[in-house]
Amino acid sequence: GSSGSSGASRDLLKEFPQPKNLLNSVIGRALGISHAKDKLVYVHTNGPKKKKVTLHIKWPKSVEVEGYGSKKIDAERQAAAAACQLFKGWGLLGPRNELFDAAKYRVLADRFGSGPSSG
Repeated sequence: GSSGSSGASRDLLKEFPQPKNLLNSVIGRALGISHAKDKLVYVHTNGPKKKKVTLHIKWPKSVEVEGYGSKKIDAERQAAAAACQLFKGWGLLGPRNELFDAAKYRVLADRFGSGPSSG
């Protein structure tokens, strides 16, 4: 094991092996929808060496995370894993990435001020 901060992103995928599914599951369950496509927007940017993805998250509050990878899907997974880490920090995921029930998510979302939006 080498020390340094470059290994951090790799470990995210160990902690969240299916980050995109996990994000979809959390938001889908919280909002009672089957897929969270409009709440998770992946924006691709082709860099000189690596592909970059900016993930725009609309729930429980508007936030952006970034991911990088040699392939599109790798960059997406890195961004999604970073988002999972955020969600975990916010208490939206349990210690073993377990999901909560919808009622708990509603309480948590209220804390972020993104209550039921009209429309």
